[in-house]
Amino acid sequence: MPAVDPFQLVIFLSGLSAAMMICFLYPILGLIAFMSIYLIKPFLLTRMPWLTGAVGFLVDMGTVALAALSLVFYHWKVPPGRRKMTSYTVVVCLFFVALWVWLRYPATRFPEYGIKKALIFSIFDVSVVLLGMYWTRGLMEARKIIRALFFLGIMVGAGTVFLGRAIAENEGARISFAYSNPLAPADFSSYLIIVSVCYWLTGKTARRAVVAIALSILGLAAVFRTGTRGPVFVIPPVLLVVFYFYRRTVNLKLVIQIMLVLAVLYGAITVIRQQGLIGERFQSKDVEAGFMIRLKMMKMTLMGWLENPILGTGPGDTSIQIEAEGEGYPHNLVLEVLSELGLVGFIPFLFLITKPLSGWRYLTSEHFENTDLKSVYVPIWACYFMAFISTFKMGGYAGSNMFYFFVGASLSLEMLCRQSLEQAFWKQQSEFIRRDEIVENHQYVFES
Repeated sequence: MPAVDPFQLVIFLSGLSAAMMICFLYPILGLIAFMSIYLIKPFLLTRMPWLTGAVGFLVDMGTVALAALSLVFYHWKVPPGRRKMTSYTVVVCLFFVALWVWLRYPATRFPEYGIKKALIFSIFDVSVVLLGMYWTRGLMEARKIIRALFFLGIMVGAGTVFLGRAIAENEGARISFAYSNPLAPADFSSYLIIVSVCYWLTGKTARRAVVAIALSILGLAAVFRTGTRGPVFVIPPVLLVVFYFYRRTVNLKLVIQIMLVLAVLYGAITVIRQQGLIGERFQSKDVEAGFMIRLKMMKMTLMGWLENPILGTGPGDTSIQIEAEGEGYPHNLVLEVLSELGLVGFIPFLFLITKPLSGWRYLTSEHFENTDLKSVYVPIWACYFMAFISTFKMGGYAGSNMFYFFVGASLSLEMLCRQSLEQAFWKQQSEFIRRDEIVENHQYVFES
C-alpha cells in the first residue's frame, strides 16, 4: 500500500467536511455522492494512490455516512411521518446473512479475500439496504431518487460518449468515464433509459416524448461505447415489463412489434458492421465466447458448492474454485452466494433479493392506476428488476451497492402500497358502517 501523503490527506478531509456542509443545504447531493461512489473512487485513486485497502473501504463507508447524514438533514427540515418500512422477516434475513458470512469465514481457503467480502457485505451492503428503505419514506423522497438517477445518467452518459477514454485494450478497447470500470457508466446509462421511458409514460405529451427519445439515445450510445453487453440484452425485457404495467393506456402489441423490429435491425447491424461503435464486443462470436467462459465458471462454482452444500465453503472461496488469478468471481451472484454461504445462507439471501418482486401485484392493480405512487414506484422497481436480472451474469455479492439500494427502496415503496390499500379498505368499511347507521336511523324514525 502506498504511503499516505499528509498534504493530500488534509485536502481529502477538507473536501469531506465541505461535502457534509453542502449536503446540509442540499441533502440530495449526499445521495448522489453515494450512488456515484464507483465513479468517484477510481478518479480519487488516480490522484491519491493510498486510498486502497482498508482506507479505500473507509471511503466507501464515508459516502454511505454522507447519504445517511443527508437523510437526517432532510428529515430535520421535513419531519417524516411514522410508518413501517418493510416486514420484520426481511430485516431478520438481512442481518442473519451478515452474521452467517462471518461464521463461515474460518472455512474459506482465501482468507485475505474472504475478510474483505465479509466486511463489505456485513457493514457496507447492510447499510445500503437500510439506506434505500429510509430514503424512500414517501413520494417526495422517491422523486428525489429518480431525479438523482436522471442527473447521474445524463452526466455519465454524456461524459462517456464525448469524454470517454479507452481502457482494457485486450477486451476490444472498452470506453470508460473518469477512470472507472466500464460497468459503472453502463449501469447509470441503462438507468437513464429506464427512467426516461417511465417519465414519458406518466404523462404522454409531445415534450416528454422528445425528452425520453433524446435521453434514451444518449444512454444507449453510452452503453455501446462502454462495450458492456449485459444491458443490451437486459433493458428490452425490463422495458417490456414497464409497458405492461401501463398496458391500459399503451398499445402493448405495437410495443412488442417495434421491439422485435429493433432486435432484427440490431442483429443485422452486428453482422454487417464488424468495426466501430456497435461492431466490437457485440458480434455473435464475442457474445458466444463470453457466454461459454461464464458457463464454465458457473459449472466450477456448482462443483465447489457440492463440497459443503449446507453450510457453504466460506466467503471468497469461489475465487479458488474457478482458479482465478487474484480476487475472482463466477459472474453469477446467486451461485456465488450458494457456494460460499451454503443453503443456510442462500435461502434468507434469496428471500431478501426476491421479495421486491412481490410488488408486481401492486403495479398491475387498477387501484394504483394513474396515481403518483405508481409514477415513482415503476421506475425504481424497474431499475431493481434490471439489477436483479443482471445478477445472473455478474458476480460479487459484496459491494453491489445500487442493486441493494434498489432492493431497499422497492421494499419501502411496496409497504407504502400495502398501507395505501389498507387505508382504502378501512375507508370503504367506514362508509359502509355509516351507510348502515343512516339506514337504521331512517327505519327507527319510520317505525316511530
